[in-house]
Amino acid sequence: MESKNVEAIKLNITSECNLPQKYTKVTARIQKIENNREVIASNFVSRVANSSPKSPKTAIFRNLFSVCYPGIVVAYKGSAEGYVLLENGKKIEVVGTSGKYEVANCSIGAQ
Repeated sequence: MESKNVEAIKLNITSECNLPQKYTKVTARIQKIENNREVIASNFVSRVANSSPKSPKTAIFRNLFSVCYPGIVVAYKGSAEGYVLLENGKKIEVVGTSGKYEVANCSIGAQ
């Protein structure tokens, strides 16, 4: 996860497999800490990323942004779940998180 000009929070997702994949489909979200609790700051509709002939085992999502208003320090992390469709037709469930919270000087949803 990274800040982009402190006007948006960007969530990057990479799906790497041991076998060639056709695509990965995920539903993602950004969580934040609010009043000492983890809450959802932003939900993204399901997205699909195809693998490429150059990288048939990898699908990359780079288009997940949430508008962020400067001036408030907030800790964020990202998570996603979905599935990978392998070239051989097998579907594999996937889930992941950015792991730790990252602090940004902006707040999603607050003006």
